Amino acid sequence: MQVRNPRTGEFDYIIKPLSREAVVQKAQTLRKKQHNWLAKDVLKRIAVVQDWKEMLVKCKDELIEALYLDTGRKVESFMEVEEVLEGIDRWCDSAFHYFHASEETFVAHNSFLEIDTEVSPYPLVGIISPCSFPFLLPMREVIPALLVGSAVLVKPSELTPRFMKAVAHSLHFVPELNEVLSFVEGDAQTGEALCETCDYICFTGSTKVAKEVANRTANHFIPAQINATKKGVAIVTESADWETVTSAILWGSAFNAGQSCASIEAIYVHRNVFPLFLSRLVGKANLLNLAYPTLDSGQIGPIISEVAAHNLNEQLADAIRKGAKIIAGSSAVEQLGGGNYVRPTILTNVDHRMKLMTEPTFGPLLPVMTFQDIKDPINWVNTYSPSCDVALFGNAEEEMVEIAKKLNVSSVSLNDVGLNIMIGDANFMNFSPAGISDLHLGVAIFRKFLKKKALITNRASGKPTWWYD
Repeated sequence: MQVRNPRTGEFDYIIKPLSREAVVQKAQTLRKKQHNWLAKDVLKRIAVVQDWKEMLVKCKDELIEALYLDTGRKVESFMEVEEVLEGIDRWCDSAFHYFHASEETFVAHNSFLEIDTEVSPYPLVGIISPCSFPFLLPMREVIPALLVGSAVLVKPSELTPRFMKAVAHSLHFVPELNEVLSFVEGDAQTGEALCETCDYICFTGSTKVAKEVANRTANHFIPAQINATKKGVAIVTESADWETVTSAILWGSAFNAGQSCASIEAIYVHRNVFPLFLSRLVGKANLLNLAYPTLDSGQIGPIISEVAAHNLNEQLADAIRKGAKIIAGSSAVEQLGGGNYVRPTILTNVDHRMKLMTEPTFGPLLPVMTFQDIKDPINWVNTYSPSCDVALFGNAEEEMVEIAKKLNVSSVSLNDVGLNIMIGDANFMNFSPAGISDLHLGVAIFRKFLKKKALITNRASGKPTWWYD
């Protein structure tokens, strides 16, 4: 299978997707080794994971270079690797405290019944991850799953597979981990096989594929955490500091060229601050440059997926056809040197008839609507983007909290952008249709990889009244 380079447009890399039969065989091998991994206490597992971190540090340059080729960006790739290395320490520390905390106590309704709980990890966790952050996103599941004692099988996006060679290189020097962790090249069929073979599935990606994963895992009664692409929204109240807000929102939209489930893709601004807000947002957006012809030429890298580039063109054309006005950026994806690029594009005169206001964008488009009554953006979010995360800006703290309570969303970042993803201690629940199951990023992340077994003992003397005589 040929893989496209997002900067040049050339198909310059080849992968060999793992077949369904090979996935089954790989799963069997990992499960056999998982027993030895689980037999180690958590301190020994932490030590092995720390050994892997040291090898990742040694392979850091190789890993970052591969991510440059996979994604066509620079700053984000460096930050991605740094976040993983820091995250390993955080997860190891959390695991130590989690497994040494006191066990939960259960009190039965009947006083003569004693209930204990035994936990055990899912033997094999399968992870299917997207191209937006090819290394960081799967690792947020890989490390906690390993620490609880599971074996892990990872299928990164077929659009960004190059980094796996560096990962395999690092694992080669940590044999204990290499036996229970495998990153495999794969396509849609490989992903389907994971959904039928593993004991627990973690998926992050488009809504379309999320539904397919949900159906396939449900058909095989395999538990899954499914996180579908969402649409981030910003609400700017009258009390907000427009100078600070414009910097935050522009970063939230343009970072990683908008290729993130936490990216700001719709903005609602109070009419009284709209002129100043728009002026500063346009001025700052025009200072950003495309990372072309070199990685150091600017801040905005290419759109990795050709499907995403097509979707961006479709949303822009639809908005323009329905009356939107572009006041910064461009009216279509730019093709430069074979890559697809989108400048931070600010649009006004938009409404909810337009696709870019109601559907995930996955690119740096910033449509801006105004409001007079805060009830309007609350209603718009709850009606048109029920699955989104909201960045809420304003200096009236009590008002902000009241607004946040009325938003039917999984998380709200107050006076900032994407804190739900950046801060590793947040736990929140996906709101339909964003996915299934909780998204644990703090200590609670370990729970989802653990099965619970109830041990119920009847301590009453004599024969229970419900038995036959």
